[in-house]
Amino acid sequence: MRGADFSNEDLQCADFSGANLIGARFTNSNLRAASLVDADLTGADMRNTDLQDARLTNATLAFAKLDGANLAGAALQGAKMSDVSLLGTRFVDSDMRAAHMAGVNMAGTDLKGADLTGVDLSFANLTFARWQGAILRNATLVRADFSGANFSNVDFSGSNISVSRHDGTVLAGANFSNAIANDVNFSGTNMRGSNWENAQVTYSHFNYVRLDGANLTNTNLTGSNFWGGSLRGATWGGAILDGTRWMAGTICPDGTRSNLNRGTCVEH
Repeated sequence: MRGADFSNEDLQCADFSGANLIGARFTNSNLRAASLVDADLTGADMRNTDLQDARLTNATLAFAKLDGANLAGAALQGAKMSDVSLLGTRFVDSDMRAAHMAGVNMAGTDLKGADLTGVDLSFANLTFARWQGAILRNATLVRADFSGANFSNVDFSGSNISVSRHDGTVLAGANFSNAIANDVNFSGTNMRGSNWENAQVTYSHFNYVRLDGANLTNTNLTGSNFWGGSLRGATWGGAILDGTRWMAGTICPDGTRSNLNRGTCVEH
């Protein structure tokens, strides 16, 4: 079935398990509840395809086009999705645990409630995507671009988001406990009520960031910069603040400003 054309076909509940579908075309097809377990879909064109509740466990989707596809509730555990185009794709409540997605373009994608535990999203474009309530435990997101995306209440515990970009990202209520976030630019990010307990966040930039009510207990913030922004009501018992810099009147946890505390929020 290599290179086959299934465009506009009704293939609901079809069984393509283990099939060679390299370069196949499924544009605008109905593949609801279909089985594509272990299928090779390298370079397949699946734009605007309905894959709701489909099973793609361990499928190979490298270089496939899934722009505008609906994968709500789909099973994608262990799927190989490097260099896939996912512009505007819908993954609501899908199971993507341990999927390989390094370098994917997920701009504007809807992943609300999806489980991406252990996924590799390093170098991925996640801009303006919707991730509310998703699970990203123990995920790798090194050098990913989060700008403009909504990650409210997402579980990032144990993940590595080092050297990632977060301009204008919403991270309110997100859980970063035990995460690694070294050399990250969080400029303009809303992080109210987020949890950073036992996280490593060294040499990162918190320019005009809202950390009101955040939990920074035992967080390692060595060498990080706080320029403006607010930590009002944040807790940070046991936090490591060696070499941190406080500028432009950052609001400290006790409500005072760093410029009125000899240029620091330490002990405030």
